[in-house]
Amino acid sequence: MKKILVAAVLVFTLCCCEQRKVAREMKAFMETEIRFTDDIFKVEDRNVFQYGVACSRPLMVMYFDSTDCSSCQIGHLQNYIGLFEMADTSGLFDVVFLFSPGEEEYDNVMQQLVMLDFPYPLYIDYGCSFGRENRAIPEDDRYHCFLLGKDGRPVFVGNPLMSHELMDVFRETLERRGNSL
Repeated sequence: MKKILVAAVLVFTLCCCEQRKVAREMKAFMETEIRFTDDIFKVEDRNVFQYGVACSRPLMVMYFDSTDCSSCQIGHLQNYIGLFEMADTSGLFDVVFLFSPGEEEYDNVMQQLVMLDFPYPLYIDYGCSFGRENRAIPEDDRYHCFLLGKDGRPVFVGNPLMSHELMDVFRETLERRGNSL
């Protein structure tokens, strides 16, 4: 019985410590201005443009760093069409789908993006500078989807397509903030 109690206390303590760590990390992330580097390329209509990401509307950033399987994410792009359409119809935000592959993957990812002929612009970060510039972005890829307000700071974190609850919170954030994002 004592062993079970000790194990339960240990698990509870570890969970509390982890929750505090995540809370501190998220607080720092939400207070940091996210910057886009100049070596980001826009892939649109099978063309590639050097493009510094800037927009007058809030940006929903979907960031895939060098630890993600970029080819796998490219294969699942169709799952995000609804988010792009929501951005178009609402006019409240834009979507930045940003791939930041490692050097060994870059050429393959660029070729896949150009050949895909996706109906919306996609972005590729040459040299993984986005992650280096924005060290406050948590390593956990669950936090690599975030909505930036006009000041460049995250106002919503999470992939709204992952659950109805997240989508509801995302919509509420857009509605509540309106043009003040």
